[in-house]
Parts: sequence; C-alpha cells; structure tokens
Amino acid sequence: RFFDYSNGHIALPVAGDAQAALAGDGPANALDRANIGGLEIAVTGIYYATKHAGIAAPEGWRFARVELFGRSDAKQGGMGAIATIDPTKYVWLTGDGGYVWYGLPPADGGRAVSFTPELFQRREMVFLAPANAERFRLGLRGREEVRILTATAAAPAPMPPAAAMHSDGEVLDLALFGLRWEGDWLVADLAATPKAGAKGVEMNPGRQFLIADAGGAEISVDMAATKRLTRRPPDPAVVPPGTPMRFELAYAAPAAFAPATLRYRGFAGAGVLDLSDVPITGERGTATPHGTTDFPEIKAPDAPAPTVAAAPQSSEQAASGTSEVAAPAPPGSPGESPQLMPVTLPEFDPATAVAEVEPNNKHEEATPLGPGYAATGTMAGKDEDWFFLRVEGEPQLWTFEASGPGVKKLEIHRAGNARLVERSVVPDQTSIRIDNVLLLPGPYWLQLRPTGEGGQYSVRAMPLGRPDRYAEFEPNDKPDTAHILHFGEPRRGLIDHKADKDLYRFSLSRPTHLVLAVAPPPEKHLQLVIESEGLRIRAKRTAKPGDVMRYQALLGVGDYQVMLYADGDWRSDTPYEVRLDRLDPFDLPTDLEPNDNPYEARPIGGLRRFSGSVGAFGAADYYRLPPVAGETALTVTFEGDDGIRPVLYYQDGDQIRSSRLDEDREKSDDTSRVYRGVLKPDGDGLLYIKGTGDYRVKLAYDPSPADEVMHPAEAAISLAPSGPAPVFNAYGKD
Repeated sequence: RFFDYSNGHIALPVAGDAQAALAGDGPANALDRANIGGLEIAVTGIYYATKHAGIAAPEGWRFARVELFGRSDAKQGGMGAIATIDPTKYVWLTGDGGYVWYGLPPADGGRAVSFTPELFQRREMVFLAPANAERFRLGLRGREEVRILTATAAAPAPMPPAAAMHSDGEVLDLALFGLRWEGDWLVADLAATPKAGAKGVEMNPGRQFLIADAGGAEISVDMAATKRLTRRPPDPAVVPPGTPMRFELAYAAPAAFAPATLRYRGFAGAGVLDLSDVPITGERGTATPHGTTDFPEIKAPDAPAPTVAAAPQSSEQAASGTSEVAAPAPPGSPGESPQLMPVTLPEFDPATAVAEVEPNNKHEEATPLGPGYAATGTMAGKDEDWFFLRVEGEPQLWTFEASGPGVKKLEIHRAGNARLVERSVVPDQTSIRIDNVLLLPGPYWLQLRPTGEGGQYSVRAMPLGRPDRYAEFEPNDKPDTAHILHFGEPRRGLIDHKADKDLYRFSLSRPTHLVLAVAPPPEKHLQLVIESEGLRIRAKRTAKPGDVMRYQALLGVGDYQVMLYADGDWRSDTPYEVRLDRLDPFDLPTDLEPNDNPYEARPIGGLRRFSGSVGAFGAADYYRLPPVAGETALTVTFEGDDGIRPVLYYQDGDQIRSSRLDEDREKSDDTSRVYRGVLKPDGDGLLYIKGTGDYRVKLAYDPSPADEVMHPAEAAISLAPSGPAPVFNAYGKD
C-alpha cells in the first residue's frame, strides 16, 4: 500500500486478492469491535510474556499483550489518513476489583501505535498486570467518546463494598475500602469514579488526600513510598473516563498516630470521610505479602524526555476527553498555538563517554562515539577532531552538544562528507547546541573546529524520538531541505541561534487567493522573505515586536519559498508559528498584493472609493486607472499619514513616465488632502501610493469615462459541445 495524499493511494497486490483485502471487515474471530475517533478496531485475544522491550517483569507481574486489528477511518484532503493512538494516555486495562493499568510505550521506540486506512493491520498494546489477573476489559478514549471492549471471555469482578463514600459534585465519586499497615506506613485503599460521561479526571494524590487525627494533626501522602506500593496509582494519576479506578496511597504516620478522618480536597469542594469505624488491618512494622513491588522503569527506547512536543496535558485538558486517536486536527490560528518545549539535556556523565583516539583530525579517521553517544577530548592550535555516529532504526530527531573553551564550531556531516548543519559558538559562551536534527538510518560524522586557544571539551549526541507532525526540525536552511507548508496546517519552529534560518516551501497549480500568517515569539521581530521566479517580497519592520504578520495576496502558478530568521541578535525557546490558508477567490480586496511594481498594478475599473495599507510588504502600491476617451481631469481625495502620498504615472507600452499630480492646498484640510491631475487617452494611468501606513482614496473624473469604456458590452459568444462528452475521474474512485 502506497499512500499519496496529493494524488490518491495505490494498492499493489503482492499475494492474494487486493480488492478482497480492501473490502474486508477485519478478523472473523474478534472478541469485540468498536468504532472510535476515526478508528475501526477489533480485539482478537490476549497473550502473556515475561519481558517487554528487553525489560523483565517484576516478581508477581507479567506483560499482558492485547492483540488488535485496526483500520483508520480518518480523512485528510478527502482521502484516508493514518490514525495514531498513544497507549500510555488513551488505552487501559481494567481487572478484578477495579484496578487499572495504562498501556506501555511501544517496543519499537515510537510514542504511538498507528493504523493505516482501508486495510486492517495487526497491532499489540502491552500492559504490566499482576500475574494472577486473568479477566480484563480494554478501554479506549477518543476525542469525544469512550469504548470498553472485551479482552477476555470472563468479565472482571466488581469492586467490593465501600466503607465510606464522598460525592465530589458532578466530577467524581470517591470510595474508601479500608486502611492497612505496610511497615511504618499507613496505607489507604481508595477508588475514584468519574461522573462526567466521556471525561476523565487528572488527580494530584500528593495534595488532594490528607489524613488527620482527632486533634486535627494532619499527615500527607508520601509519594516516594506510594510509588513502591503494588497497587499504586498511575503516573500521571488520570482516572479513565467512564471507568472506576482503584488505588492505594501511603502515609508516614508518627508513632501513636490514630487516624480519625480522611480529608479530600476535591474539584467541586472539600470532603471529609469518617475513619472512626474503619478498621486497620495488619500490624505496624510488619510488611504485607506482595504489598510492595520494585517496579522497573519502562519507557520508549531512545526517546528521552522532555523533547520538542506539545505542552503536557493540564488537569483541565485531561478532564476534557482530548485524544490523539485519528489524524490530529490542525491547531488554531497563529498566536493561539500550544507551547513547544525546548530540549532539556541531563548533566553530562563522563562515565558514558569515550576518549578521542588520535589521529582523528580527518573524516576517515573519526573516533566512534560508542554506545553512550558521548566523547571527551582535547584540541590545540589548528587541530580538528572528528567523531563517528551510526544511526539505526526509524528516522528520529537528535540533539548535539559540544562544550569546552576550545570549541569554536560544531558541524554534522552525512555520507559523502556533505554538511547537514553547523553552529558556531556564541560570544561569552563555551558550549554549542544543535537541537532537533532529523537523521535517517546511516553513518554520520561530527566535526569540531577549535578556537585559537584550544583546550579540553566534551561532545555528545542524544536521540529525541519521532518529530511532531507540526514541528520544524533541522536541517531546513537550504532550498532542498525546506519544509512543505500545507494549506490549513501550521508549522511551529524555534529560532535557537542568532544564525538560524528556517525555510519552507509551497506550490500553486492555479492562481490562488491566500494569506500567509507568521506569529513570532513574544517581544521578538522575525524577518519574512517570500521568493519565487521573478518575485521577492520582504516584510518591513512596521509591526510591534510579537505582532502577527499577515501577507494576503493573489499569487500565480509556481513554486514559492518562505524564509524566516531573527531580526536582530536574539534567540528564543518560545516557538514561532507559520500558517498558510486559502481565501475566497471571489472576494478580492482592491489593495491586493503583490502590487509593488507597475506591471503588478491592480485595475480598479469603475471603483471610485477604496482603502489600503502600504509599507508592511514593500513601500509601494500601484493601481491601474480606467482608460479614457479624451483628456480627463482627475481629482484624488487622499486620507493618510503625512509620510504617505499619491503619485501619477503614465504607461505607454514598456515606457513609464511621471505625470503631474499637484496638491490643491485650498481644498485640503486636516483630515484629507486633495490632488489634481490630467489623464490622457494615449496610455494607461497608474496611481502610485508610496510610504508606510493606512490610507483611503476617493477618485473623481471630469468628464466621467464613457460607459463603453468603464463597462464593456458583453461579447456575443456561444459554446456548444458536439457529440457525447467524455467522462473521467482523475486520481479517484469510480
């Protein structure tokens, strides 16, 4: 299956019947099926394993692998699109007694499981579950809906009766089942059940649950001890929508502490649960069998966090049912985008680094970085050091860092010694960072160039995972690496170095009325340059720092390049956003860019009043006046700043010459200026507005241009096809 979102998808049969596969309804042995958020999914079984992603399950636990078959129903540009779902956020298993386990990161290093359109594909969702648990239900959350699917033939047992209950408004119901001792920690057995239909609730156990004695002395949750409990809450503690979630919390209770009440800081209001009749099982100082577990850390391979991505979910977002199921909807207009997070690196660990091996001052003598992707070395004089890195697996983003007083420049090269990206050290700093570099599988080389002084240094590379769909990445500073701008989809990027420039491109197959909007980081100016064959448009610094720049234009057929870079010596960890949108082709303003040159002059026909703005994208606006049959007096009433004024030109073939347009000071006043000139029939009159700012124009002609000139008669043309019309459908289905 080949996916082409411009021309249509293609299916090539490898074995069997391709049409039968496309028309299939999925596996016949499905335990359960559902449609959710643009994803058609079927559960076919559950299997168990002792390892996942090379990590062994702790004692008393095993990995439950739920087998799924899925097919995307999402659409993009009228065609089927790939749907993705993050199992760590939007998929969970429910077992006996109300316990919930969220999905684990895929073993392939990705952050989501994907499903292609039109064809069912086999996928697995993996969960860490108790070894004695055998009855499950699978939960999935979409944008506005939740589905609970059968994962085993037998349904999980329900929760036991509660010893105490509290209703938190319309948000959730809280249940307390009991208290027990786990060594010197008092453990509360709780459950939360959301009330709001498909909405989940993100809780903060460390702050929301307090236990007090009869005298009012309070103890709070010990989160370090809680994370070792076998029945700990998930992290983050998001209660799945429509699903009860049972969990335990640990409290470091002082000697002789007698719990009297559980104080709950709720969403709709505070609540107090009476503990006087709730017995405490076990004995203080004695551990409960299987009460704690040493859990391994399980995360996506080669995907350390944080990285360039959308900001983490807030409690409000978690409660809203927001989902990544199906192709994500484009974010809002520039200035309303979520924050991209800068890459944060841990402290450099010399134990993970290899020492450079001389000679390594040539490409072919490079020192391998080793499994830790890090190295240390020394440069002196004109010495250069090269290091080798081999990238395997799927394409992903990388960050590179070189630190030390002797480092002047860091360059990344690919096969053929072709430079991908480079950075020089900023004055008064001793480190260089190159973030978010997309590397395909293959060999790469790091080249370090020294300062005149030289000295010791460290260098490292760190994988960051797959790029976000809307995020800018390096390299994109040359035409052949420019990112594509799709209509209606924003791209967000970082200017993280004063020499950083980002290139984008788009193509038009027909004249298109569009707007290109650029939202710079707060309090910053961005330079915007748009180029095509015979066209170069550069934004002028007229807006306030941080203001959105909008270029509205009617552009012709061709390929266009958009370049963004810092206007001044600055860098920012806050992203900019660039977005391209189509506008109504029949609703064109009079002042329609590009009209900065005589050959781009906009004809105004019979229009007598219009307004515009000049200076933001070029310091000129040209308008083509209607033709006249004889000498005609022209009166221009002009409103605008003192720095803006109209000028009259004549165009006769390729010749352009100026014509008098004098101010009538007797008619001018504080609000408008009046200019007078003469139009002649031997050429086209051009009204040229120059300066910076907004303006309004009123035109008067004496005599008025004849009706046959202003409004030509309709041509008597008749078109009639002969014979049957051919019918075809390019790139589509019958």
